[in-house]
Amino acid sequence: MGNGKATVILFARNGAHVVCVDVNRDAAEETAGIIQGKGAAASAFACDVTDSSRVRDVVEQVVARHGRFDILHNKVGYARMSGPIELDEAA
Repeated sequence: MGNGKATVILFARNGAHVVCVDVNRDAAEETAGIIQGKGAAASAFACDVTDSSRVRDVVEQVVARHGRFDILHNKVGYARMSGPIELDEAA
């Protein structure tokens, strides 16, 4: 379990309604399902945080649904994968 998932589960255990957001909707729903399975409140959204208009849309949906944010925990990682690195054998 990663730090983000562990953190939001702790928030939920302490009474927070957690909004899980991930570029992969299935991952957000998995985390929300874990929280809901423990009897706490959670919802899930898909969002690519590199797209500011999509972030704005999610924020507007959350505020419309819940009225406000009390805590915002950003746990975002972005990586671009590449192929093998060629090493200079003379070095």
